[in-house]
Amino acid sequence: MQTFVLGLGFLGGAFCAVGVDPDPASIGIQILTTLNAIYPNSNTSTWVFYLIVASIISTAVTLIAAYQMGGRLGSICIGLAWVGGFVIVKYPTNTAFVQFGVILVIIGVILGRSSVN
Repeated sequence: MQTFVLGLGFLGGAFCAVGVDPDPASIGIQILTTLNAIYPNSNTSTWVFYLIVASIISTAVTLIAAYQMGGRLGSICIGLAWVGGFVIVKYPTNTAFVQFGVILVIIGVILGRSSVN
């Protein structure tokens, strides 16, 4: 469960604060969209659709797996870690926000550890 809390929660919030989607399918979508703009008669729009569907499915499977592993408490832990990661990266100069974010991540990890037992 700690892997989900840190990976899906904390890192997901940090990447969202930066404005980057870490999903490999979304990176492929950006590449194929660029190729489609350069070569409009190619078949890249079909691949973009497939990558979007694959991205949605992989996100749904990850969320379902996290819920099955940790239940409602595990989902709350992931949410706390996501907010913590977002706050830490979005407001790095405000020490109160950084401390709040670190506390949220620590609480999320501790609760994530206890939700599996």
